[in-house]
Amino acid sequence: MSRVTDLAVLVAYNGDVRSAVHRSSRRHFLHGSLALAGLSVLTACDLRPMASPGATPSSGMARIALVGSDIGADTRFQIVRSLADLGYQERATISLERIGISGNPERAVADLLKRPVDAIVASGASAAQAAKAATSTIPIIMHAVSDPVALGLVASLARPGGNVTGLSKSSGGVARKRLELLRDLIPGARQIGVVWNPLDADTRFELSETAVAASQLNLHLRPVPVHTPADYGAAFQAAASDGRIPCLVLSDPVLSINSTHVGMALDRRVPTMYELRRFVAEEQGLISYGPSAIEQGQRIAYLIDRVLKGSHPADLPVMQPSTFDLTVNLNTAKTLGIAIPQSILAQAEIIQ
Repeated sequence: MSRVTDLAVLVAYNGDVRSAVHRSSRRHFLHGSLALAGLSVLTACDLRPMASPGATPSSGMARIALVGSDIGADTRFQIVRSLADLGYQERATISLERIGISGNPERAVADLLKRPVDAIVASGASAAQAAKAATSTIPIIMHAVSDPVALGLVASLARPGGNVTGLSKSSGGVARKRLELLRDLIPGARQIGVVWNPLDADTRFELSETAVAASQLNLHLRPVPVHTPADYGAAFQAAASDGRIPCLVLSDPVLSINSTHVGMALDRRVPTMYELRRFVAEEQGLISYGPSAIEQGQRIAYLIDRVLKGSHPADLPVMQPSTFDLTVNLNTAKTLGIAIPQSILAQAEIIQ
């Protein structure tokens, strides 16, 4: 596709021009090309008989439900683009329907299953658990789940068993890398605030990983629990009152559907790190580090294709991220009076 075609497709899909411009960067082109090559290898390794590209159920239209709130505009766009590369036509041979969970994933999935659905893409631990509890036959492709084995979603990463496969967002060293970036960003910082939701299984796991990494780096963690969007203001105020310590904000469904926390942090001049790029590129957060949206979208599309062609989730290994996005907003850094080290700028996508 040309850059102009990319932009037209994205604007038609969700109106997000900024994500289209982001797609044109050379760094993301290279990441996307490498990830797509990896998917080609995976496809070549699957020796099962396959239908023609873009194969759909006998009804003629494959219906895929995207359940949860962690699939951002970048990832959604890449899913659509990668499915097109695999021969599917949006609204002609395949339908992608977003289903919000609105704090009640069980009800959202129950309502979803009242209509025919060929596969479920469940984003986040809450959505994946609700989907697994609701059906043992419909293929479930989980996304943005930290530890699917510990949560009982799969038997193992290599051989999932059951009707669930997908993507884990955890990969060795991610928690440590985030802390190292914050430490380098704020020289002399010995304390790191961690804003997390105790009700979310993913953030509980990530807090545990972060605590281990902090011990290795001789950093002191200050966990600050939040339960609702209104709690973020008090969390960042506590960090500001404690000498403006930097904060790592762990993603959960509350965070993903409400971006007001970014402004709350800026108002209190608290340096914050996020997992999701969109909080930096679109909402003026300071820095983010997390799995590549391009790679995630391509892998979700690959798994959708495989299950529609008859592969069973039990036989499709759970994938772990291999490419990560580091994003820095220089305008926000200037507002906070922070000089970004060259060691970080050399690795990052820069938002001006």
